[in-house]
Amino acid sequence: MKIIPFNIGLRTIKTAIAVSVSIILSNLLNLEFPYFVAMTAIISMDRTARLSISMGRNRVIGTFLGALIGILFATIDRGNPFLAGLGILIIILISNQLKLPGSITVGSFVFVAIMVHISDDITPFFYGLHRTLDSLFGALIAFVINLSVMPGYSVKRLDEKLNKFYPELIQTLNHVDTVSFDQFKMIYKTYNDYLEEALLYKDDVISKSCHAILNSHLVELLKYELPLKKLEIFLTSSDPNLKLILRNQIIQTL
Repeated sequence: MKIIPFNIGLRTIKTAIAVSVSIILSNLLNLEFPYFVAMTAIISMDRTARLSISMGRNRVIGTFLGALIGILFATIDRGNPFLAGLGILIIILISNQLKLPGSITVGSFVFVAIMVHISDDITPFFYGLHRTLDSLFGALIAFVINLSVMPGYSVKRLDEKLNKFYPELIQTLNHVDTVSFDQFKMIYKTYNDYLEEALLYKDDVISKSCHAILNSHLVELLKYELPLKKLEIFLTSSDPNLKLILRNQIIQTL
């Protein structure tokens, strides 16, 4: 039987920690629905603190929107199936208009809970308010965990991957006549992925040493942007004179 490698990423570890912290703090604060705080922390957790803010924002806005429309419609006629459908329609339209599709699911969940799920002894206004505060709390936990748990790990891992990638990239550019278009596409995709990752981490890290590492790699990566574009033209062109010019230009930049 083939054994599948067991790999646990940093985001997985951070998510597990965020859930534990969410439940512990919710119990200490006697919150009624710890799962809502934990669920927000799970959804909000991403590769960087900046992305966690974005995910958390979607969650909080969706909760607020669902609560607001749910309170309004529950005041008119709680449990009305036609109003329930209309409310979901409004939530989807507003979320799409605000370009926040990530808010739709949680907004709909809160809306339906207010309209048909919560018991009569629970006031829709207080339920909606508490769920919004729970979402804020969960998003804050995810943000803090993302910043505090091994903050330089992702940058160091990217540094190791790029140091292995550069020789492969240089070899490709040095042997333009033997590189296939499929090989180029694979190299170019890897290049763009690493460039995107470096830019993503640049505005997120606090450590000066991590900033220095990222800035150094960004300068190095951007140096290869034009040669790679020229290589793409070289591989797709049928003009021998143009190919000769491009070959010389690519080699001269290395």
